[in-house]
Amino acid sequence: MRIFLVRHGQTDANLEGRYCGRTDIPLNDDGRTQALALRPLVCRRSFEAVYASPLSRAAETAALLVGGSEGIVFEDALKEHDFGRFENLTRPEIAAADPVEYERWMKDFMGYRFPGGESSLDLFDRVAAFGVELVKRHRGDVLVVSHMGPTVAMMASLIGIPGRDMWRLRAGNATLCRVVVGDDGYAYLDMLNARTGAPAGKVDAWTAKADRSGV
Repeated sequence: MRIFLVRHGQTDANLEGRYCGRTDIPLNDDGRTQALALRPLVCRRSFEAVYASPLSRAAETAALLVGGSEGIVFEDALKEHDFGRFENLTRPEIAAADPVEYERWMKDFMGYRFPGGESSLDLFDRVAAFGVELVKRHRGDVLVVSHMGPTVAMMASLIGIPGRDMWRLRAGNATLCRVVVGDDGYAYLDMLNARTGAPAGKVDAWTAKADRSGV
C-alpha cells in the first residue's frame, strides 16, 4: 500500500510561530491557495480511503484536495500535539509565562509533557498506533491530511525512526509526502515535501527553524 501524507495549508498561527496544537485555527488565504495548488498532485489518484484531523485547518485542506468533505473519515488520532495550558503561545511567550516549565521543556524536549497536554513522545505513540491500524485496514492508496506533528510521527513510525528522532523529518504546509508499505510490512519513504511550484505567500516561522519544533 501507499500512504500519502499532507500537512494542512498555512495559517496565521504558522506565520507567527505559535504552538496552536488543538486550538482550532482556520487556514488563511495563502493556505487555501497552497492546498488548491497541491490538488493536481492528489486528485489524479484514486484513494481507497481519505483520513483527516477534525481540526478545521486540516479538514478544510482535505476538502479542497478531494473536492468536498463527503467520504472523509475524521480521526481524533490525527489531531495536532496537545500543548495544554501553553496552547497558541509562541516560544518567547511560554518562556515568559512560566520560566520553570520552559526550562524543563528545553532539558527534555521530546519527553516533556505540557501541563494539561501531552509530550512529543505521547504524540508519536498515538499516531504510531493509528498507523499500525491503517496498515491493517487497507491495501490500496490512502490519503492522510493532518498537521506537522502527526505527519512527521506517521512517517517516522512507519519507516522505523524512533520517536526521539522524529524531528529529523519535516513537513511543509500543503506538501505531499509518501510512504510505501510492502506486503511484508517493510516501509520506506519515497516522497518528501512535494508541491507544484513555489509556495504561496510568506514563509512561515517554522520553515527556517533547525531545532525540534513545528505545528
